[in-house]
Amino acid sequence: MRTPGIKLHKLALFGWAVVITAVLLLLSLPVLAGELIYLLISHVLNSSLIPLSLNKQPKNLTLEEIPSDLKEIIIGLVLGDLYIRKRAKNTSLHFKQSIKHQDYILHLYTLFQEFCKMTPKIKDAQLQNKTHQSIFFDTLTYEAFNYFYDLFYKEGRKIVPQNIIELITARSLAYWAMDDGTADRSGFVLHVNYFTLPEVELLVKALKTKFDLNCSIHTRMSSKSKGRFIPAEGNKQYMIYIKKDSWEKFKNLVSPYIIPHFEYKLKLRGSYEAK
Repeated sequence: MRTPGIKLHKLALFGWAVVITAVLLLLSLPVLAGELIYLLISHVLNSSLIPLSLNKQPKNLTLEEIPSDLKEIIIGLVLGDLYIRKRAKNTSLHFKQSIKHQDYILHLYTLFQEFCKMTPKIKDAQLQNKTHQSIFFDTLTYEAFNYFYDLFYKEGRKIVPQNIIELITARSLAYWAMDDGTADRSGFVLHVNYFTLPEVELLVKALKTKFDLNCSIHTRMSSKSKGRFIPAEGNKQYMIYIKKDSWEKFKNLVSPYIIPHFEYKLKLRGSYEAK
């Protein structure tokens, strides 16, 4: 004797609720899995500042599609520590800082995550019998980033483009300062270790012409290179010193873009406000 099954239109309301809940759970599994991975990463990095992006990375990217503020930021960063890597035909951006500047890297990741597949990672390096930790991330390779490589690299060496006066903005200057700058007792130092003297002079001219900042060039000798680049003139390294009479002007220019992690860079060393 055959027992007739229950037809869907005669299914009780509770039964429908169970079926619909099961379907919704199945559909949400990828999202839940992604959120779980995000929480694990945040725990490992000891931070909750990495927003989870569910947007797919663009397969193609034109220069015009890069927001203007990101272009300004890239200009500033490449004057500092940003490494632009040419891979075959296209280019990626490599962001790296000491682990003590984790908040800064996470900030940069929030800006560029749309163009990334990876999240920031921590790397250990053994230097002089000490373990140093760094945190880094890379963008995907895009043809649009070739523009920045062609501007700032010649025969594999980072250079200062001749039209830097047209390229640099207050936002660029702020990110350059955060990336590779230091407050001094009466002014501010921008480290330009890997540029030649004519290139540093071009930067000083740009800072004077564009922002009316009075600067001088200081020199120091170093027996070893820093990072992946070798100083352009052997072991001679240059620094741009923004003078005391331009300190307030410089501070007003960059302060709108300085993140909380680097607010200490806007306080002169040894001054009352730095204590």
